[in-house]
Amino acid sequence: MLDLPKIVLVGNLQVFIENHRGIVEYNSDKVRIKVGDGEVGIIGGT
Repeated sequence: MLDLPKIVLVGNLQVFIENHRGIVEYNSDKVRIKVGDGEVGIIGGT
């Protein structure tokens, strides 16, 4: 494969990230995940 992440969003309820390199930051309103040479950031809250 191309060693790329697979990201699946299920509405505004869930996110699935496959082929990542680990969690960089996690708190109540932000998650940052290492993918390849960069990062994916998810910001939000209830």
